[in-house]
Amino acid sequence: MGKPSVAIFFVMLLSASLGLDVFAQTGDLQRHLTAEALRVRENTPVGPVRIGSSVVSSTDLRVGIVNRITADGQVYVQVDGYEHRYDPRHLAVSNGCNGVFCLNELVMINHNGTVITAKVAGFHPDGRVAVQGLDGLSDLRFMLDPSQIAFTQACVGTLCTNDLVSVTNRGWQGKIEAIFPDKRMVVKVGLNRYIFPHLNVVNVGPSCLRRLLGTISR
Repeated sequence: MGKPSVAIFFVMLLSASLGLDVFAQTGDLQRHLTAEALRVRENTPVGPVRIGSSVVSSTDLRVGIVNRITADGQVYVQVDGYEHRYDPRHLAVSNGCNGVFCLNELVMINHNGTVITAKVAGFHPDGRVAVQGLDGLSDLRFMLDPSQIAFTQACVGTLCTNDLVSVTNRGWQGKIEAIFPDKRMVVKVGLNRYIFPHLNVVNVGPSCLRRLLGTISR
């Protein structure tokens, strides 16, 4: 009875050996297919973010160029010679328009109580707009809700940017330089800029802009 038991043992051992080899080959094939799938997925655009896109990070406000995109969707951005990793949900893309503003459009914002000139630098997936300061303030970058950004070409009723106006509750005269979406107006009086409700601003002269382009509405 011993000899058949030995034979069966060797058959089982051989079968097990062959089985392990098959499993090993199957594992190698699966790893190869997985690696190939990941390779194909690398550098695939994530929404508007793609290789070569100019972007602004909402986490640290760095500006750079997308260098690579990993298979799991992480984006690597080249900034001043260094590569930084970002979640694409935190990147504003410097491209096109968002239906309200366009890239590089001249705007004005209220920065710590001072109205400064800026330009649109990108559009964030959550609707915010990346803005970069001008006039010596290019190091200042902001990620703002559109309601916080004033148009430099707009009209409210008969009032348009570049109109000469009088501020009724102050007795001041100045020029409308920008208009916020909620109709507040940036009025330059002398060397200073102030923000007033549009109801306190009245025309004292027509704007060249309206004569040339007709009424501009936003």
